[in-house]
Amino acid sequence: MLELLHRYFQDIADWTTPKGGFYIWLRFTADSLSIRRLFHACLEKDVLIHPGYLYDRLDASHIRLSYAYASQDEMERGLIVLAQEARKLMAPSL
Repeated sequence: MLELLHRYFQDIADWTTPKGGFYIWLRFTADSLSIRRLFHACLEKDVLIHPGYLYDRLDASHIRLSYAYASQDEMERGLIVLAQEARKLMAPSL
């Protein structure tokens, strides 16, 4: 998952390399990105994300990524969709 994060998110998000466990917390660097809108956009593409506000009601900037149970192909597809939808929502309105 770390390789995929570097490939698809290095310019739009940051994260901490886990020392153990099953999750990586991803934070998008654009303050204007609505995680709620991102949740719905990804869901429409059959990708379920876990917004930080599910775990801390005040966390509006993180999502929790699980890397323990998904195959490499599932992870890559999900992260590609997540990156595409995040970029769409971060794009300035015309």
